[in-house]
Amino acid sequence: MELVDFQTSFFCSTQNIIPSVDQTLKILNAYSGIGEQFFPGTFQVNNLDLLSNKLSSMTRISLSFPDTKWSLLIPPERVDCNFKPERDVEQKPTINEVIQNSLRIISPLIKSEGLNGSRMAINFKYLLPETEQAQQTLPKIFRPFGQYLENPVADFNIYLNTIIPITELGEKEFVNFITAIIYGKNLDQSFGNRLLISLDINTLPNNVDSRFTDESLQVFASSVLPLINTQIASIEGMVE
Repeated sequence: MELVDFQTSFFCSTQNIIPSVDQTLKILNAYSGIGEQFFPGTFQVNNLDLLSNKLSSMTRISLSFPDTKWSLLIPPERVDCNFKPERDVEQKPTINEVIQNSLRIISPLIKSEGLNGSRMAINFKYLLPETEQAQQTLPKIFRPFGQYLENPVADFNIYLNTIIPITELGEKEFVNFITAIIYGKNLDQSFGNRLLISLDINTLPNNVDSRFTDESLQVFASSVLPLINTQIASIEGMVE
């Protein structure tokens, strides 16, 4: 499994977490025990008002962990923990390790700011191996459409979503479990003729009750991890 990118998101109001000396010191103190080098910074968020057709921008706080390719962004309505792994390394982390590390990075901010969220999400993309078996995957999937077996496939994107209940959060919570299978070369020429798998697992977007806490995020991640591992194994089984 070659991970391309990864993100854990906690949807909440962060309007009050604005760049200032006091706020930066508070965040630095919250992350003082994380055990690795990190740097506070800022980034710009642009917003287009469709009614006035005016573009506005605001400056938001970020944290970067340059040695491990992790970053934490705090736009106005969410917290995003991002991982952009190096592709040409032998020692690649498992998805279990990546999810656990994202929780370790995002949790200090949620706790120190007392954030409550209305949605949670984990999404990532990875490449299937470029093997002889993998080259036969497209014909297998397209078997009902004979014309695609006779000519090279120029574009390929299968999008599936199912809604799954989880009960570990204290009450039945429904989550979207979205899988997309994409022809990687259409997104990035360096992916070659490989299939790119995108998984997006998130609590339903119509919830407006800010009832989720850091503990909720931990439980959400542990609840969907077995589903993620099962899905990865099923997809990789197509090319074995």
